[in-house]
Amino acid sequence: MRRFYLRHDLLESAEKIGYKVVAQGVEFNDTLVDAEGRSGTGKVVVDWLVEPRSIVIWDSIDDLLTTVARDGRTTVSWMD
Repeated sequence: MRRFYLRHDLLESAEKIGYKVVAQGVEFNDTLVDAEGRSGTGKVVVDWLVEPRSIVIWDSIDDLLTTVARDGRTTVSWMD
């Protein structure tokens, strides 16, 4: 399991001036196998810190980024 946050770059006149943390999340391991042979799902849970606040479950980190990072200004910063 890995924790992360989503950063959204702030621009002024097309120049990056900083970033805002817009969400925090966790990616569950899809390679970890328990004693009975069950593996994790690889799912991603995101807690949005901006309105409208919500918690969303994605099938993978790639699915999340395909949807929310289309403009290239939103990136994942891994904490673990």
